[in-house]
Amino acid sequence: MVLEVAEAKLDRTSAKRVFNRNVKKLVDSINSKDTAALIESRFKDLKQLWDDVQRKHEGYIESLENSKTTYDVEQEDGWIDEMDKVYDDVLRQKLAYFETVEEDQREIERQQEQISKEKEDKERGR
Repeated sequence: MVLEVAEAKLDRTSAKRVFNRNVKKLVDSINSKDTAALIESRFKDLKQLWDDVQRKHEGYIESLENSKTTYDVEQEDGWIDEMDKVYDDVLRQKLAYFETVEEDQREIERQQEQISKEKEDKERGR
């Protein structure tokens, strides 16, 4: 039983490490204003990794509950809560990025319309 708990904890730790590496890649992409397609792809990967972290955490909790040791499972709630905060923060950054992209696109379209209107006005004046 103790070995099962140790293996489950190691699995969870490994999942967290991969998740955190990918959080950094996504945040770097957002900060570098990489393409929307790249950011969307990295976020999709991160979502899958987040699901894996949650699964591994649940597996660890189950192994604790099934073991004969007297370990406070509630103590582990803080671990997943901290991970959840990281995921939510990255999600907010992604959404803010796409909101900015949409605003920029609307401004470009507005400027293009203005240029077209000025060009038409000029051609009429000839």
